[in-house]
Amino acid sequence: MKYQEEIVSDATIYAAAVFRLIEYIETTVAEYYDIDEVAVEDRDLDPDNMVRGGVATIRLYNVPEELTREIEVGDTGLTIRVEARGPAYGGVSYRTLFSVFPRTLLRLDRHRIRELALQTSRSGIEYIILYTDRGIGLILEGEYLRVSIPFVRVAASIHTHPEGSCGLSRHDIQSGLDLLVEGGLMEAAATPSCAFVMRREGAVSEDDYVNVKLMRGPIFKDNRLGSIVFERVYY
Repeated sequence: MKYQEEIVSDATIYAAAVFRLIEYIETTVAEYYDIDEVAVEDRDLDPDNMVRGGVATIRLYNVPEELTREIEVGDTGLTIRVEARGPAYGGVSYRTLFSVFPRTLLRLDRHRIRELALQTSRSGIEYIILYTDRGIGLILEGEYLRVSIPFVRVAASIHTHPEGSCGLSRHDIQSGLDLLVEGGLMEAAATPSCAFVMRREGAVSEDDYVNVKLMRGPIFKDNRLGSIVFERVYY
């Protein structure tokens, strides 16, 4: 029987919290305001703020006060209180949220990811971690140099590659595209020493969707499209 495990950790809660925050900005806030002018208080994005205690306060600037909300993060007991405020006083822009997220998630879960990637390097069996919007992580065992599951809408997905294969296969890219189009934040392949990330920056544009669909072969080098970014991250 293949290995599988359900986990709750700082990393899984952080992934769900940021996913729910971005989802709120892209749905509710976007109906009333230009989300490219939205800024988030830097200190509110600290993982300790998001995963400790029952309530994490997130301050959105350049947003009308009537958009203040409380958002429950799945079954974690965490509630995000979004305080909408007036003029911006610096902070992290909406689009910058997407670049901050992968590095923070990989840092929070680096020991788990590295251990699974080391197992892959030794045996060739790949593993995948699915970070859900409920604050739960699912670890699933795949097959030799392959892991394939039915599509599930999640906040992020990281699967393992053996050392020396820090890149995304054509299949990885296509499944990553599906994840991003459905609102997910990132797809990544991780070796013991680095991860290769495919992430979105805002909504996936029609042009970028077509361009990625037409890609052939794996990708190992950084590449930036209008709304999709491929990048190597050391963690």
